[in-house]
Amino acid sequence: MASTALPDLHRAIAAEKTRYLGARAKLVQALAGSRPGVDSVDHLLAWAEEFGTAAALDKADKDPSHFGLAIAPGAEVADLLAEGLTSDHALNDLIAQRERLMRSVDPTRPPIYQLQGREFRLDLKSGTMIYLDEPTKPIPLTVDIVHTKDQPDPGRGLPRPSKDRSRSL
Repeated sequence: MASTALPDLHRAIAAEKTRYLGARAKLVQALAGSRPGVDSVDHLLAWAEEFGTAAALDKADKDPSHFGLAIAPGAEVADLLAEGLTSDHALNDLIAQRERLMRSVDPTRPPIYQLQGREFRLDLKSGTMIYLDEPTKPIPLTVDIVHTKDQPDPGRGLPRPSKDRSRSL
């Protein structure tokens, strides 16, 4: 299965990455009248990913400077933003499929992720994020381990939260 699925996934990832970058380029062009800053498009896409397209556009209308814009974007941005997010989600799904397949063959292989059309891996030992297209330029990260109620921090020795006891310690 891996022999045919993997090349198909690589082709699909390349095609989706091209679609995403095309959608992003159209968004850059549509925002040109708003005189965007260097990271305006990526910030707008990230905001839409986190809070939804409508919330991102509402924020951009009320406070364009939040995204590094001089003026609020035009109405055509809504469809372009949705197109970019749809493509981003598809790219995430394809990369996740490829990674599941690759890691089924080699479980020690570090997983690859993508952010705004660029694939990267995390190196938790060195605390860096490494873009595959710029492997000699690792980006320092601050890594915070977050423990959920289902996986409490074993080092602190605190009991797991329950509905039977007070939350205060």
